[in-house]
Amino acid sequence: MAMRTMESIEEKLTVREQACSAGCMLLATCIQGAGTGLVGVFIAHLIRDVQILGFGHDHGGFLEIALEADPYRRMICVLSGGLIGAIAWYWLRGRPTYLVSVDESLKGAKMPPVATVLNAMVQDIVVALGGSFGREAAPREIAAMWGGAVGDVFRVSSQQRK
Repeated sequence: MAMRTMESIEEKLTVREQACSAGCMLLATCIQGAGTGLVGVFIAHLIRDVQILGFGHDHGGFLEIALEADPYRRMICVLSGGLIGAIAWYWLRGRPTYLVSVDESLKGAKMPPVATVLNAMVQDIVVALGGSFGREAAPREIAAMWGGAVGDVFRVSSQQRK
């Protein structure tokens, strides 16, 4: 009788642990989704504000803003974006432990919050000033850093994070 009771308790604990794990995963997913959405809003505003500051116009899309600017202002924007990017990335990437890729974070490496956010902001500032590379990596990096932090708080396994 005592053996059956012990097995029953173990089964209930397993079910309870699974329910708690599923609940934690659901909550972590909701928090991650909300945080990622806020990251997208922040980056959209950052790009727009830098474009307005750099090119001096605030109506239309990027092409219209750039075309309405004087040619010398466009050149200064691209040059200043390149200079900002070069200095910031020299500083950020010149230290081996500062930046962690999204792939490395999926393998368990921790993404340092300050360096990750600065790197993403520099990417978007350079793009906003006319740099010709994609801007999709920046929100992905910040979202991965945020997701890693949320996953740590809720003790989400590395398998579940993938």
